[in-house]
Amino acid sequence: MFLKKLSPAAGLILGACALLGFVFWLQAAGSAVVAAPEVRIVGTKASAGPLAPGDVVTITTALRNEGRSLQDLTVELEVRGENSQIVLRAPRRGVKLGSAQDQTVSWVWRLPTDLPLGSYTTEVSVYGPNWSPLYSRQEDGASFAVERRR
Repeated sequence: MFLKKLSPAAGLILGACALLGFVFWLQAAGSAVVAAPEVRIVGTKASAGPLAPGDVVTITTALRNEGRSLQDLTVELEVRGENSQIVLRAPRRGVKLGSAQDQTVSWVWRLPTDLPLGSYTTEVSVYGPNWSPLYSRQEDGASFAVERRR
């Protein structure tokens, strides 16, 4: 009976307001039930030098998840030389990260004997299953030098 007294324009506005209210309620209810993943790369370090071609370097990245649990992450390490050329690309697949959990991921790499001398830096990226979405990236993480053996 109340709706019969409203003009068509007023009824349309009332319906739109009700729909918007429902949409906002759904968004609020959804975010309260499941927290969005918030993966952060806390830091990356490389084993202490000096390093020479043929040596082994360990690179470790610390991750922090401040959201819901995540399964089947890919954590990818790239090592770049002074000319930004990628000399190593090493994905670590199947990483699990619980809600509010800290975790480290490590790579052990034997430096090629023909690796040019110079400075190297790391880039680490954290992806969801099948490389999507990109949760976090750290450019210019750890750095290390490769020198001639003394």
